[in-house]
Amino acid sequence: MFLQPRVLFDWTGVQNALWVSLVLRTGSVDKMVEAAMRASHQSILVHLKPGVEFEDRCHILAWMPSDQLLSVLRVVQEYHRDRAPPIVAVQDKQATIDLFRPTFCKLDWRLFDPREVAWRFEGDRYLERVKAIKA
Repeated sequence: MFLQPRVLFDWTGVQNALWVSLVLRTGSVDKMVEAAMRASHQSILVHLKPGVEFEDRCHILAWMPSDQLLSVLRVVQEYHRDRAPPIVAVQDKQATIDLFRPTFCKLDWRLFDPREVAWRFEGDRYLERVKAIKA
């Protein structure tokens, strides 16, 4: 177990950007890395997640300017080597924001004190809320 503070920026404030999730089979680890590098040329941020034990399937998650979507899809078309089609998903920004509201996540990040690097937990107040829900 270890403590790892995460610092994130408000990506929702960036205009004309989108997240795209791609699952493809490239045929080799080298081609997988090439595909991710090519996608990174049109993206702000790219994550490459290779398949288990470096099988030829990989997941590329890219955050990019909206006008670069077709360029990244061309990379997928060039590198995907399977009869089954690649999996391509474009994130619904508003639905994602709605799902990460504290009431949905059941974890209120406002209770984290970054100065103390510790969680504030008001147990009695929480129990009262649970009792109110039960009623």
